[in-house]
Amino acid sequence: MTPVRALGRSLDWENGPVRLTVREIFHNVVNLENQEGLRYSFISDPSSYQPRSALVVSLPPTCQGESLVIDLSETPPEFSPFLPSCKPLKKWIPVVEDWIQYLIDNDLNLALSYIENESLASLIGLGPGKTPSGDDLLAGYITGLHWLDAGEACRVCGDVLPHISLTDWFSQNMIADACQAKVSKVVLDLCHALSLSHSSELYTSVRKIASTGHTSGESWLAGFGFALFSHFFREGRYDEVYEGNSR
Repeated sequence: MTPVRALGRSLDWENGPVRLTVREIFHNVVNLENQEGLRYSFISDPSSYQPRSALVVSLPPTCQGESLVIDLSETPPEFSPFLPSCKPLKKWIPVVEDWIQYLIDNDLNLALSYIENESLASLIGLGPGKTPSGDDLLAGYITGLHWLDAGEACRVCGDVLPHISLTDWFSQNMIADACQAKVSKVVLDLCHALSLSHSSELYTSVRKIASTGHTSGESWLAGFGFALFSHFFREGRYDEVYEGNSR
């Protein structure tokens, strides 16, 4: 058993011993892979919580390809990666529209057309980078659908999941997690902020996501925003229940 001093873990971290192989090492995150190909992560900052992650006192000294056996059964779950039940306020429609504008401003109209024409599998692996823009866009779109219309999200995921092997390992996990309505802490914070009337909390969350990677965060926001706008705001469903959903 590999000793790891963990302060907390996500609710979906496997109970009992799990064999993991080190895939990627960064200054604040170590990404590992289990025998089924699922990504697990050691993180050093609680704001970096994501599905299957553990907050550790210090990142363990490891090398790429090293095999570890980790048991966090005694570590308390501190983070639930599942989307919340709150819903966005009508007042944030202009902000959401700004996220969609990113696609047009950055010549990503082709990606937008794939969504509009329901050719979502065509987004997989589209674009350069560790997580291609198409993957980020797709993950954001699926997350937005799951937040507002789980039935539609399940239909979309049924079309997309058979094709995720077309992209890299990290993106595969990102898309698969989105299809299970699992997100990172920063996305949970964004959802909660969209349900509140205070702009400072929303803009803080948006800045954190938008600054992720070269284009990853902005692409994710564009997909998320398109899902919200097209499946919630455009249909006017906010007027039914959520007009006064402020705290």
